[in-house]
Amino acid sequence: MPTVLLLYFCTQVLGIAPALAGAITVIPKVWGMFWDPFVGVWSDQTSSSSGRRKPFVAWGGALMCMSFVALFAFPYSVTGAAALWAGVLYFLLTTAYSLFSVPYVAFPAEATTDSLERNRLVTWRLMFGMLGVIVGSAGAPALIAMGGGGAASYAVMSPVIAGVCGLGVVLAYGAMPNTDRGSPVRKIVLNDLFAALSAARAFRALLAAYVVLVAASGFLLAAAAYWVVFVLNRDEGAAGQALAVSLLATIVAMPAWSRALARIGARLVIAVAAILYGLSAALLIMVEPGAFVGQGLGVFAAIGVAGAGLQVGPFKLVADLLHMQSRELGQRFEGLMTGLWVAGEKLGLAIGAGAVGLALSLIGFQSGAASQAQDVVHALRLLVGLGPLAFAIAGLGLLLALPRRSSRPV
Repeated sequence: MPTVLLLYFCTQVLGIAPALAGAITVIPKVWGMFWDPFVGVWSDQTSSSSGRRKPFVAWGGALMCMSFVALFAFPYSVTGAAALWAGVLYFLLTTAYSLFSVPYVAFPAEATTDSLERNRLVTWRLMFGMLGVIVGSAGAPALIAMGGGGAASYAVMSPVIAGVCGLGVVLAYGAMPNTDRGSPVRKIVLNDLFAALSAARAFRALLAAYVVLVAASGFLLAAAAYWVVFVLNRDEGAAGQALAVSLLATIVAMPAWSRALARIGARLVIAVAAILYGLSAALLIMVEPGAFVGQGLGVFAAIGVAGAGLQVGPFKLVADLLHMQSRELGQRFEGLMTGLWVAGEKLGLAIGAGAVGLALSLIGFQSGAASQAQDVVHALRLLVGLGPLAFAIAGLGLLLALPRRSSRPV
């Protein structure tokens, strides 16, 4: 939800300059590059009656919900210094989210020794995760549009979305079995971490490609509201409709991509999905205001189908890689590696949103304005299509560095 609307909220509601608003979205994610691996190692080393991961899911989820409400309901107009407060609150939100997400994403790698079972676990988890993304990226804009689109609407929306998030946290906590039953864990020393990272060549190559491919998604998510409002002359609710169609297509397509994994391998699945994603996004350039319901939503559906491959492929492959590495090294490093993975994912989303903020500044976008100059609108039309395409091509190039043997069906 912050990836979709935080940049727009900062520029159009708080009146923050686009470049500064972009920095607000990026800086906390840079912090995550250091914080997320630490959370991963912390959860690797935790021993409790409920297991390594579950205490982090509970506490991180609770703090995440509270900081989310604070970010969008804070009285910015009363306190002043909106950019500072938005930056601090988003920093707290991303920090809390890491406490939840890193142990949660690490779980499939240690839940089972069966690769096909991990495949099913990852696919179903991602499908239900996409339902949550629909609530945030489609439901939240609809609530905001119903309230008129001002600061008060965001303040009403935030506790509703946080309540849904809280329910998800409770369900996730209850669904995760205790895989270690409080067994003692050998403490990891610094040499262990360096050994794990140096041995993870395939993981590092996959992570680099994934960061850039996620940036393609982050760019599109952040640019969608601007494209809908200023190019198609619709309100934020229409952006929510477009993203809902895209995400529903993602859910429907996930089982097909999952089957393709078993047949052709993760590397080819990711490559095909990246090409389809970039080309589908480029089609948005041709959508005219009157064709939003048909042509526009159709293009977003195609983007969603491709996006499913960019979710299932990397997450299945990274779960296999982490499982194999922990077995080969004789030590549990799922949390450390997952911390790096989640940090990379958030960094990719932030790079995409930050690139949108920088691009808006370069084309002369006026924050808070109800309309934009015609040349700015034309530039927005090009940005929403060419930005994701450029990131998809770059990610595809990095994917070539992935060792071939690591991407075979396993």
